Amino acid sequence: MATRAWRRMAVALAAAWERERGAEVRDVSRPGPARAAVEMTANEWRQACHLGDRYWLYVASDCATPAPTLLRIRNPFAKLLAGRRETEAWAIPAARLRAAAERG
Repeated sequence: MATRAWRRMAVALAAAWERERGAEVRDVSRPGPARAAVEMTANEWRQACHLGDRYWLYVASDCATPAPTLLRIRNPFAKLLAGRRETEAWAIPAARLRAAAERG
């Protein structure tokens, strides 16, 4: 049950950040267990490939703490996924996510 609460907090954190900047937000995530790496499905991979710079990957962490963090990665296909289509899902290690995240 705690995982659902953390997921809701993560989605709320990312959505609030974008709405404050005038964006229309659509949640296309699916629930899953918290882990150090982020998994992208085949559909998410295709959308990231197709949308390029218009696709953003949001990764919220530390959601059960008083100071959750948000990583925003523009065009994760180019930065993290290109050439890695060997399975139906991709696990992206946390260190690579932090390195690819936008600042500010």
